[in-house]
Amino acid sequence: MQISQNIALTILALATVFAPAWADDRGTKPAPRQLAVKAAPEKPESPKRPLEPPSVLIEQVQATDVDQHVQVRITGSGVLSCTPSPLGHPDRLVLDCAGARLQSQQGSIHVDLGPVRSVHVGQFRADVVRVVIDLVEQSPYTIRADGNTVTAVFNSTRQQPSSLESTSTEVEPATHIAAGVGEQALRDAPAVTDSLPRSLEATSPPLARGEASLVDQSASAPLVPPSPPVASSDLPKVQETASGASTPAEKLDSALADQDYVIGPQDVLAINVWHEPELSQSVPVRPDGKISLPLLGDLKASGLTPRLLQNLLAKELEAYIRKPQVTVIVREINSQKFYVIGEVGRPGEFPLAASMTVLDALAQAGGFRDFAKVQKIYLLRLMPDGSRKRLPFDYKAAVNGKNSYHDIELQSGDTLVVP
Repeated sequence: MQISQNIALTILALATVFAPAWADDRGTKPAPRQLAVKAAPEKPESPKRPLEPPSVLIEQVQATDVDQHVQVRITGSGVLSCTPSPLGHPDRLVLDCAGARLQSQQGSIHVDLGPVRSVHVGQFRADVVRVVIDLVEQSPYTIRADGNTVTAVFNSTRQQPSSLESTSTEVEPATHIAAGVGEQALRDAPAVTDSLPRSLEATSPPLARGEASLVDQSASAPLVPPSPPVASSDLPKVQETASGASTPAEKLDSALADQDYVIGPQDVLAINVWHEPELSQSVPVRPDGKISLPLLGDLKASGLTPRLLQNLLAKELEAYIRKPQVTVIVREINSQKFYVIGEVGRPGEFPLAASMTVLDALAQAGGFRDFAKVQKIYLLRLMPDGSRKRLPFDYKAAVNGKNSYHDIELQSGDTLVVP
């Protein structure tokens, strides 16, 4: 009996000792240990730098006379690439440096070294710097490109003066610029785009014998140069078909001879620059209303009369030519037209000149035939939506001239009907 009690006590003691372990095995197991990873602190984003224009800054344009060779050197802040274009009447060499810009500077230097008379520099386009080298006469030249310098080398055939005063050349400021065109001191320098600054200070850097350099120039104030007259004998000839109907290139009447015709898309213009065969050519007016010309690039022609366009071209060409004489002739009229049908002498298609009226159109069409019903004349006007609006025309009131509003002014696409 005593032994049984001892065994029971022993079992009870063992149960008391191992109870917590059994409870742990039966109960909830401890959560597995997790690996804590400390996140690295976020680096603040560096501010984005604005993209710099991929252009080379023109630092200096210099003319020197070395070993019987006149050198015009263009120095930039990076690799330069310049395309030469020789021109005549007057003789000059044009260097277009693509991907380059001036630091708010444009102007001229007068050097008188060998065949080189003067050098002009300006911002032709936003990414093109143009250097114009005036020559006494056409002279062989060599273009040397060496990294950030481009040099035009000419043979020196003229004896240089011995005095320092006559060989040192001061930089002349470009005193006038109008709508991207230089004047007087910058008369032969490249055009400056409207987006560039117009005000700069003119300074003269130290000069050594036989050399001249350009660093700073200035420009301001507008100029409207005179334009040459247009000879009426150069106007397009009138052509007629066998049936008496007009063709698109005919009937340039006195209004057109007076340069009142309004240029439009699809017209063909004959542009003549006196003594400049390279610039004289026939050019079509593109659908966007622009024409393309050497040196000047794209120019707006639509909406201008030939006289206004030749004034514009003369003003733009002053950057390269002294007193340019420009003539603009409309060779083919394919844009501004009106039509006359019915009982008239010459029904057909006619060019539309500025401020032309119904009475002008009747005169163009040769007047009435014997059985024309003048009291029933009307005008069909082409509307923006493609429809046509009928406008009655009071011929007797218009002829009497008591009220000018009776004589309707024509628009492109109008059709005059004479029953």
